[in-house]
Amino acid sequence: MEAISTVNTSTDNKILKEFITTTTESLNDVKDIHEVESLLDKVIAHPFKLKFDNLKLWLLSTFFVLLGAAYIYFIATTRNYDMSWIDLGSFLILIVGVVWPLKIVGKRAQSIQNLNNLFIVKTRDLLYRITLSSQHFRETINNKFVDFNRGNYSQNVSWCKELEFNYNDKKMKVDALQHHYVVERIVEEKVRNGRGGYKTVRRKVYDHYYREGIVFPPIAEFKSLVISNDSLHKKYSESFKPTSIVFDEHFYVMAESEFSAAKFLGPSVVLAFEDLNKKFKGLTFEIAPDGSILINQKQTGLLNTNISTSINTPVEFKQDLLKNLTLDNVNIMFAFMNNLIKYLGK
Repeated sequence: MEAISTVNTSTDNKILKEFITTTTESLNDVKDIHEVESLLDKVIAHPFKLKFDNLKLWLLSTFFVLLGAAYIYFIATTRNYDMSWIDLGSFLILIVGVVWPLKIVGKRAQSIQNLNNLFIVKTRDLLYRITLSSQHFRETINNKFVDFNRGNYSQNVSWCKELEFNYNDKKMKVDALQHHYVVERIVEEKVRNGRGGYKTVRRKVYDHYYREGIVFPPIAEFKSLVISNDSLHKKYSESFKPTSIVFDEHFYVMAESEFSAAKFLGPSVVLAFEDLNKKFKGLTFEIAPDGSILINQKQTGLLNTNISTSINTPVEFKQDLLKNLTLDNVNIMFAFMNNLIKYLGK
């Protein structure tokens, strides 16, 4: 028979809290997917199924709510809402009595949610071999691509993670990143001038934008080429238009060499770009002067998984993590690059 999952005592709550703490610590140290699986089995086997007993806290909070309502009724009927400092102090105590138990309930729920998220992140990182990008990459990436030249106030790479890309039975280290840029603009507003009228004032507003993508090492001899939905800063003097009307409607092409752009954008590659354009907004494909390749777009959550279950149903959660976890947008970019490598004959 399945173990009883109802938590009944404060001692059980303490045991569950300690279990979550030790599991979190162990999960932070895992080195392979089998260790994650073992920890998931412990969650499944735990008698309390990660359910705290919050009944006493809910009752305590409700008690203070009712007591406060009764106190307000007493003041209203006996003193017509005429309150003293003692009354205000009493209300403060009542508010603490309502909020404090709820805060503990929220903290307990958050500890379970944090463990849930950590299981997802650790499983994702192990399956996709995700680690922190190298120091050299972090130090040199900011000014490498034309697509990063956005915003009139500031630009920076918010985060970057190294992951593994498989192609032609080979493995390649690539870097996922988030690019953050800020646009400064002036807005005019009408405010009262203190004399019954209005005056126009100008103030600065800062709009924050985020783009996420993947940087690949060089895969061919092509360099200095930008293919983007946006008309970017003109770094290269040459342009090129393939014969595809669909492609020309959605992309600007900028290159150091028109011949090189024409050679790169063969019919199969053009069709691949048209298909990729259906899946991302604000798309940019860029080859830097050193041959590094950037695929960037304006949808955030690139490293978010497709997991829909939670640790509250641990059996389903384990199956979802170990058998179904994917990074959909990363896989789309990987598939595009695999096709590109095939089309270019590399």
